[in-house]
Amino acid sequence: GGIVIWIQVPKLDSIKLLNDAKHHNIYFRPGNEFSTLDLYQDSFRINIGWPILKNNAGVDDNDSDANQRYQQFLKLCELIRIQVE
Repeated sequence: GGIVIWIQVPKLDSIKLLNDAKHHNIYFRPGNEFSTLDLYQDSFRINIGWPILKNNAGVDDNDSDANQRYQQFLKLCELIRIQVE
């Protein structure tokens, strides 16, 4: 259970992304785990059940967990960008 989102990015290798992300304590489920066929290599599933709190200036510094999730989200976006460029 839980709240998750399925993300598909053309040209993405979700297994390579997971290996890179683990070095930053970022974990998700690569798309190939959801099929017995050679599908969804460019997809992954992440948990979105935890809030990323923001105020007008950015992250709410009083919530260190939310700040960490926000930083992990930014790093994941950067890793995706690097891989698909």
